[in-house]
Amino acid sequence: CAIQRVIKSDKYSMGQEVLRYEADFVSYVGSKYAVMTSSGSTANLIMIAAMFFSKDKERRLVRGDEVIVPVVSWSTTYFPLQQYGLKVKFVDIDRDTLNIDLEKLKGAITNRTKVILAVNLLGNPNDFDVIKTLIGGRKISLLEDNCESLGAIFRGKQAGTFGLMGTFS
Repeated sequence: CAIQRVIKSDKYSMGQEVLRYEADFVSYVGSKYAVMTSSGSTANLIMIAAMFFSKDKERRLVRGDEVIVPVVSWSTTYFPLQQYGLKVKFVDIDRDTLNIDLEKLKGAITNRTKVILAVNLLGNPNDFDVIKTLIGGRKISLLEDNCESLGAIFRGKQAGTFGLMGTFS
């Protein structure tokens, strides 16, 4: 059993079992990479931190950059944005999907928008075709908080894998 292998290895975190799990997770969701964290909250924090330390200067975030989020999510979606001093722009939700209202999102995107943080709420993936069309050729990064939608599928692809990064819980 996995727990016995961990105990026997005397490496209780970030050992071979974690590496194996990350590889299995990549295979399951269809992403290029996976990094295991202690929670979805931590995953959201690391995702935002990664944007601050990105080598890609066009995608790198700095304090004061604008991030669009839906008004309905968990505090752990919003806290990392506040912690890093980002300007959070809330957009109302579509009552049928509980995800960000795509028509209101269209009106919220400006030349100051650096990130759209889509939240796939309650197993319901966003319409990423529309979101990507709204982003168009602009230098806006799409991130996904998929912490409550593991296994949700949009057009044959796992939610959480449409953006630059996605988090799971």
